[in-house]
Amino acid sequence: MGLKERIAKLEEKLLVTSITLVMPDGKTHRIPGDGQYLLGLFCEATAREYAKREGLPLPEAKHAVEIDLIVRSVSNDEEGSLINLIQVLAHGPAPTPSESEASK
Repeated sequence: MGLKERIAKLEEKLLVTSITLVMPDGKTHRIPGDGQYLLGLFCEATAREYAKREGLPLPEAKHAVEIDLIVRSVSNDEEGSLINLIQVLAHGPAPTPSESEASK
């Protein structure tokens, strides 16, 4: 079973109808919480990040607004979902405690 199929199986278990994203200024935005919708966002975000890193033209984005909201958000009410994977794609993984101390 490939990565896409594994993620789809995990997201099928997501039972919320929407996810609330909290922005840095405290405002909130809601996006659909359907597992198939989130899988589509994840795939689109992955394709866009790959194109950016390779210097290729960005693929047409059906959900660019939602992806931008996810990337800019500081938290959400479904931590640990594909939302967080989309953020990692855009920002890279969070530094480990030792990396944080080394940068001081």
